[in-house]
Amino acid sequence: MKKIIVRALLLFGLGILAVSFAATAIIADNMNKTAAKNSAATLLSAYEERMLSENYTTKDQYIKMAERESTDFRITVIAAGEDKLGKVFADTFKDPAEMKNHADGTRQEITDALSGKTGTVIRPSEEIKGMRFLYTAKLVTIEGAEAVILRIAVPVSSINSYLYGALLTTTLIFLLILIITAFVARFVAGRLNKTFVLIKEKLGGVLKPEAETRPIVLTRHDDINAVLQDIDEISDKLHTTLAGYKAEKRKLDLILENIDQVIIALDAQKQIISCNKTAEDYFNFEFSATPAIETAIRNKAILDNISQVMVRNEFISYDHMRLNGQVFEVRFFPVNLNEISLIITAQNVTDIRKTSLEKQEFFANAGHELNTPLSSIIGYSEMLIADKKPNIAFAETINKEALRMKLLIEDMLKISELEENREIYDAQFDLKSVVEQVITAALPKAENKKITLTADLESCVIFANAEKITEVAANLVDNAIKYTDENGAVAVRLKTENGKAILSVKDNGIGIPQKALSRVFERFYRVDKRRSTAEGGTGLGLAIVKHICNHYSAPIKIQSTEGLGTEITVMFACISV
Repeated sequence: MKKIIVRALLLFGLGILAVSFAATAIIADNMNKTAAKNSAATLLSAYEERMLSENYTTKDQYIKMAERESTDFRITVIAAGEDKLGKVFADTFKDPAEMKNHADGTRQEITDALSGKTGTVIRPSEEIKGMRFLYTAKLVTIEGAEAVILRIAVPVSSINSYLYGALLTTTLIFLLILIITAFVARFVAGRLNKTFVLIKEKLGGVLKPEAETRPIVLTRHDDINAVLQDIDEISDKLHTTLAGYKAEKRKLDLILENIDQVIIALDAQKQIISCNKTAEDYFNFEFSATPAIETAIRNKAILDNISQVMVRNEFISYDHMRLNGQVFEVRFFPVNLNEISLIITAQNVTDIRKTSLEKQEFFANAGHELNTPLSSIIGYSEMLIADKKPNIAFAETINKEALRMKLLIEDMLKISELEENREIYDAQFDLKSVVEQVITAALPKAENKKITLTADLESCVIFANAEKITEVAANLVDNAIKYTDENGAVAVRLKTENGKAILSVKDNGIGIPQKALSRVFERFYRVDKRRSTAEGGTGLGLAIVKHICNHYSAPIKIQSTEGLGTEITVMFACISV
């Protein structure tokens, strides 16, 4: 730390030195150029005055004027008349006969002088190689003589001599400052380093909870003492928090290790970042030695589902049967976290699936067994009704209850069939034609109750099983008629919107209480049991609708106001309109 402080202070000093040196150079350069321009202008004015006062009219006078002066500056006289424009009459440093014509446009000061201005330029001399001059030129007109251009040139080397002296002095001053800064930096760094050593020791205690806690060593600086005390308080809180986290982690690890469920967490690169012992035993791998999921799990179906979930970001669940006959429900949960992208779980559901299968078989067998005697009861009751004997009322009751039992059994068989997940054969068909058939079949029942049954249908082709969709429409229409009083109205509407076929059945019947809306799709649930029994309902109609809609991923929505009516809407995916 001490070296860093010294180095930083020295670099700071060097930076100041460099900036000051550059600033001095720029300022000195500008000052010297300004002085040179003023000097050249003064000389130009003096020689112009001499030429005018002494009436210089001949070339010899110009040569004598240029030769007799010191070489600290250069005098050049150039012809400005039309006949000899640009010809050099006299020059301090060089024979005019050897010099080029100066009106060729390459010398800006000559061009400016010919236009009536005083030209000033700094550039290398074309006549004297290796030298740079500050040139000042002006047109001089003498009565009775040819106009000439008087040019004064001061070598730049004479300007730089002032600059070098200023820079040398500045450099010596700042070197002295730098040496003093180095000693001061070493002293300051030593004082500051003691403070940083104390803070480092305190932070070491924070990072190593097992280290022995040392008492606070106070300094002579109140601000630093406050920092040290804050570090101690943070250290105590951090140690307490870490201890709590470790205790919770031990509990979580204990739960995960003893839970009878496979749990695996993957990152975005399909690397296992965490798993429990049940997962290692189930897939027969060791977590510490197998970070890649492809190495730990060799089941193609599971690996394919992992890739699918990561691409689509959708939850997937399916049953996986092992060779020993056990059934495991495998679930894939996409997670939007930086560290975890997917969680895989697998649970043994063999007994659950076995119970479910036995229940389905029971309903199926019970339904088939009850159908035979019910058919006989219905047949004999119909014969009694046909005889029209005094016991007709009893026969009608027997017939009505037997028919209701038959409908109940048929609905139970339908639900059992749906729960068995038997293969359903789908095909394309126009949903409008199915709904029209349902409405035609329901018309007699509606007319018996003097209910107005209307339809507003659009054509829409869907891909599904026509028989199952017929059950959905029939149950919705039948329920609407059943729970609508006489002289009521039922409206069936089918429209297409955003690639969806939207089927809605609306009535102005008794409605459904708000607290019952969440239960209407449960088996055997009836809003009005008395009315349902009187109408011959089984309580399974909407449960069948829900099963079929779930199979086709068709959202179902119900809106109802008690005493005003109910509207149920189902949406199917359209193939074409």
